[in-house]
Amino acid sequence: MKVTYKSEYAMRALLDLSNKYDSKEIVPLTDICKRQNIPEKYLEHIMLALKKSGFVDSKRGIGGGFFLKKKPEEITVGSVLRFIDGPIEPTAGMQNDGSTVRISGEEQKAFEEIWMNVTDAISSVVDHVTFADIMRRVEELRKKSTDFNYMI
Repeated sequence: MKVTYKSEYAMRALLDLSNKYDSKEIVPLTDICKRQNIPEKYLEHIMLALKKSGFVDSKRGIGGGFFLKKKPEEITVGSVLRFIDGPIEPTAGMQNDGSTVRISGEEQKAFEEIWMNVTDAISSVVDHVTFADIMRRVEELRKKSTDFNYMI
């Protein structure tokens, strides 16, 4: 499985909005683009898709922008990946129900079992990591990087 730029940008934008969730701040698209280094036209399309999906909402006009519609604790990395890129599958031959397009012998079935285990392993990680978890981890890493930063 490869995470596309579209998914990465969507997750970075959602993380940016997650950081503003408690303050109820409405964040202009241009601010997200600057902080996350994402092309504005590309992010516009992504944010409209995220709005249709119910992850975010927006306010138009002066003071307008985007905000999370759900709590960061309610949004998993897996839900965003699946929304943007589709099912989590390690190979092109896998179907959503775990079956394959072509089944030919025990060797193929042995590989299918491996790919299903890979899919299950990926899903078990991305379906349990929320944007609140990512925010906590970012804060831990920031604290860790400043703990030993001595200036002379």
